Amino acid sequence: MALFSFIQLYPTFSSVSISKAWILNDLYVDKDHRRQGIAEHLMTKAIEWGQITQAKYLALETGLDNLAAQTLYKRMGFIEQNQTMFFEFPY
Repeated sequence: MALFSFIQLYPTFSSVSISKAWILNDLYVDKDHRRQGIAEHLMTKAIEWGQITQAKYLALETGLDNLAAQTLYKRMGFIEQNQTMFFEFPY
């Protein structure tokens, strides 16, 4: 049995809202298995896990050019946040 999809979540704690949260770091579906509902199924399980663990939110980010992912996230009820800026220190 080959691995063709996975989702990776990291627990975090928000000092602003004083609550547990989850960060969705990776969602991957092999190109030969896309457009079959697998990503949506994985996302549903991640959302359910957040509810079970009583998290305040599930956060994720995606590329500006990843329209397929953006469409999925919006369809599933994720809300686009423009309240922060992302910075990176290059090495």
